[in-house]
Amino acid sequence: MKNIYIRIVPKNLVRFAFSLTDEGAGVLSCGGWRIWTSHNDTYISSKTLEGTWKASLHGDIAWRVAATSENMSSERRVLPEGSDRAPWKFAPTAFSDGKRLAFVVAVNRNALLEEHTDPREIQVPATPRWDTLTTVRIWMTEPGMTLQVDAQVGQTLSLSNGRKLWIEHKYEVVDGWDNVPQLPAASAMLEVKTPEKDGVLAPGFLISGVYLG
Repeated sequence: MKNIYIRIVPKNLVRFAFSLTDEGAGVLSCGGWRIWTSHNDTYISSKTLEGTWKASLHGDIAWRVAATSENMSSERRVLPEGSDRAPWKFAPTAFSDGKRLAFVVAVNRNALLEEHTDPREIQVPATPRWDTLTTVRIWMTEPGMTLQVDAQVGQTLSLSNGRKLWIEHKYEVVDGWDNVPQLPAASAMLEVKTPEKDGVLAPGFLISGVYLG
């Protein structure tokens, strides 16, 4: 008898992509992003990572970016066998007035490339400026609290303990960067940013363009 595998897609899920309509190149994008919750845990990843890495915010105990268990048990694992699969660990951010900035996904203008878009993804408008990051910020609130954000992305997500996630779209000008157009990048790379190492307000992913030659 042939085995039948059913893939269960989380209902508490927001899919999004950063997109920019460029007159010369058409629609540029950095897509495939996923934010979802399960019980008291929050997860952030992208389908472009091909199931290798994801950020996991486990309650108030273990916040980290780790290789997935599926990848570590495969022949294509990204870390040597026996390695700690969570190279990046960070303390949960603190609550202030019932809310905390939990995680940020920031995209550099040069990371926007020509790629196919997924109609299921919310299109987050990226800035055309080269001195500005387009960010998606994940805010977490205590039970019973609401949060007004400038531009909400998708639905509010819930945790079992009554906390909620609010996903906000915002631009951030970077000091020292010039608004000077750059050549098209060949690809894009992801960097993990943490408060402990980089002095940022919350852990997150920074996506930047990659140039060859």
